Amino acid sequence: MDLLKKVSLFYILANKNKEIYEILSEIDAMDTFQDRQDYLEKNLDRLSSGSSRIIFKFDNIVIKLARNKKGIAQNKTESNIDFESKFINKTIDHSKKYYWIMSKYLEDISVSDFKKIFNFEFKDFCDCFEYALQDISNVKKKKPENFNKISKIKFFNDIVNLANKYKLMPGDLIRISSWKKNNDMPILVDLGLSKNVFENFYDSK
Repeated sequence: MDLLKKVSLFYILANKNKEIYEILSEIDAMDTFQDRQDYLEKNLDRLSSGSSRIIFKFDNIVIKLARNKKGIAQNKTESNIDFESKFINKTIDHSKKYYWIMSKYLEDISVSDFKKIFNFEFKDFCDCFEYALQDISNVKKKKPENFNKISKIKFFNDIVNLANKYKLMPGDLIRISSWKKNNDMPILVDLGLSKNVFENFYDSK
């Protein structure tokens, strides 16, 4: 566990969240995805869900629970990302079998927030992300008119470098639900869909 994770874990424990580990140890011992889901539904606040993971909140943290093998694969990818950037929400802790991962709770962000921060529409970033990462997605994209300007922004470059290093599919980067905010800056919170995960669990081909 690196220094950042140790500091974050200390922060959690210092805020009397030891109870969450008692809850998580219970689901680690369960045999089925449904049993784990049912148990967390009774003990934590559910924030959202997708086809592979369910997001729960406990005090100042979130738990991403795998609801199937796709979710385990995404949890494993996300928890093993070691990238120094203030624009991603790094995993604090995870179960040995990646049934769950833990990260800091952050506030929602809107497309209007993006525009206030960067003076660009969120869609502009999305178009540029898709263009910059077309080698990963294998989908050819036309160069956006404002790409040269947006590509000079540190935020944009950090996320593109992250995606290139870990082969993250651009699809999640262009969903507003994949972003939160901290200190009025966008933070990427959904980093689990790598090209490998996509090809093994989502690609119909």
